[in-house]
Amino acid sequence: MINFRKTTTYLLLAITAFAMISCSSTPSTEVDPDERIAMARKLAQKHRYEEAKKVLDGLKFTIAGTTRGEEIQYLTAEIYYRQKNFLESDSAFAAYLAGYPDGQNAADALFYQALSKVKQSERAVLGFFRIRTVIPTDRDVSFIYDARNLFSDYLDRYPGGEFSDQAAFWLETLRSKVGEHELEIISYYLKKNERKAAIRRANRILAGDHPQEIKDRASSLLKRAKSGKD
Repeated sequence: MINFRKTTTYLLLAITAFAMISCSSTPSTEVDPDERIAMARKLAQKHRYEEAKKVLDGLKFTIAGTTRGEEIQYLTAEIYYRQKNFLESDSAFAAYLAGYPDGQNAADALFYQALSKVKQSERAVLGFFRIRTVIPTDRDVSFIYDARNLFSDYLDRYPGGEFSDQAAFWLETLRSKVGEHELEIISYYLKKNERKAAIRRANRILAGDHPQEIKDRASSLLKRAKSGKD
């Protein structure tokens, strides 16, 4: 008599073995990393940023230790910047420069990291009939100082670079912003009748690297502090 239970078991084992052999002999259809990078670029161009980042995230282990890592890092930073996620773009551009200080995108990364700092310092305010963006000087200006240093580095390293004119513009603009911040501190000291502190701050402006207009205003505040008049 045929043992149907054993026959069924042998048949299932044979089918499983055949399937395993078939799978192992099937050629890999894994997408080439270069194609994935190109795909991520196209997605970013279509503003499908989250999809682009997922494609790049899937490549992190695949391209570890290869020359494609530089391109992946820069593209990731660029996507964050396009998303206006300036905190993340700042960090990602900094990571690129730390890993590839002389990379093919080093100049762009340096400029856009500086611009990411500026964007983090900006605030939207309501003006006449529209909302405008300003760089306030009545709060922490650490982003402004950091951006100044980065723009200065850009001009030192790439004096004839693509963004040299823009970097020079921002460097001068931020010089004025730092000066305005210092003047507000002097005014605060005068308001609190802390004249010695106001004098020290004014003298620091006069001795520092500030636009002449800022120094002129500091000189006026210095006279007020010394005269004892409000």
